[in-house]
Amino acid sequence: MHVISDSVLLRPDPTGVHQLPARASTILVPAAARTRCRIRIGDRALLTADPAADLLIVQSVYTLDAMLSPLHTQLTGGDPS
Repeated sequence: MHVISDSVLLRPDPTGVHQLPARASTILVPAAARTRCRIRIGDRALLTADPAADLLIVQSVYTLDAMLSPLHTQLTGGDPS
């Protein structure tokens, strides 16, 4: 598990401390990673998977807002800066 730019990256590691269940409806993100990404217990987040890279990425609503706000401003004719 790594935290990069307010995103949590999860990859399989046979020697890792944390494990993901084979089938899960929720992903438990350790407190230290949640704090760095401003994710509080109960917050919703975007979970994306890249099976070819064996990777899961968790992004907070704050990260999504920062990424999408300039696009939405541009789409509605505003100045993205």
